[in-house]
Amino acid sequence: MLNAHRAEDGSYQLAGHPAILRSLWTIPGVLRKIIEDPDSNKKAAERLFPPAYSDPVAETEHRRLLEDDLQKSQLQKLIVFEKVLARSDAGMGALNIPERD
Repeated sequence: MLNAHRAEDGSYQLAGHPAILRSLWTIPGVLRKIIEDPDSNKKAAERLFPPAYSDPVAETEHRRLLEDDLQKSQLQKLIVFEKVLARSDAGMGALNIPERD
């Protein structure tokens, strides 16, 4: 279990068992693979890139036009997450998340 609270400086802190926090370090590699190769895990890719249209033709066109931008956007979010992890020490039992990066 993780406990979250907001510090006076506006940052957030997740505190919990170090083993749970260390498990967060595995997420970026898994997500990067799915973002860069959506066919590697179609169910997870659909959660990251949900359909915008119920019409298959419209959805195909949407993907054709925007897929690269959607992937870049998700990768940028992943980079921010990696920076937060790099600044934190899971062994100390806390993960510090700045309000702005």
